[in-house]
Amino acid sequence: MKIIKKFTFATLAATLLFQTSITQADGNERRDRDLPVPVAIYDTFKRDTNNPTPGFRSTWRGVVTVIIGSDVLTGTSRMDVKAVTNGIAYCKFTWVIPGVGTLVTSSSVCKLAGGNGIGAWSIEEGTGIFKHFKAVGTETFGSVPPTDPAFALGFTDFERFAGIGTFDEHGDD
Repeated sequence: MKIIKKFTFATLAATLLFQTSITQADGNERRDRDLPVPVAIYDTFKRDTNNPTPGFRSTWRGVVTVIIGSDVLTGTSRMDVKAVTNGIAYCKFTWVIPGVGTLVTSSSVCKLAGGNGIGAWSIEEGTGIFKHFKAVGTETFGSVPPTDPAFALGFTDFERFAGIGTFDEHGDD
């Protein structure tokens, strides 16, 4: 619990220090595109038993809210689970923000603990304005509580991601 509280404080501090908007990261107007920006992602989903992604053990689909700097974006999500061995799972996340771009994690390695867990992630690739975006962070996950509006929409599970990212260059170039 102390680690989670310390991480939450660090994420808050990073948020206050780096208020760089995606729209301000354009290299034509500002040269701060490589400064670190806080990243927070909330993903809710349910298992898709009808259309699993080939090569993965299970596929989960849902909705995502992505916060990069001060920009709040929403879209669709897909989590593909590769393997679970001794409580360790490898997952690949794909987040599609309509009209903006796509983010894909290269790795999300999670330690399962009952219905909850913790993990680490990094961004492998992006399209659109995320073309040169890179980020790393930690994650927590579990069942969607009945009080969460996502529960009423039929979503069963959630993942929360927090980290730091940079734009080496702005996308769509």
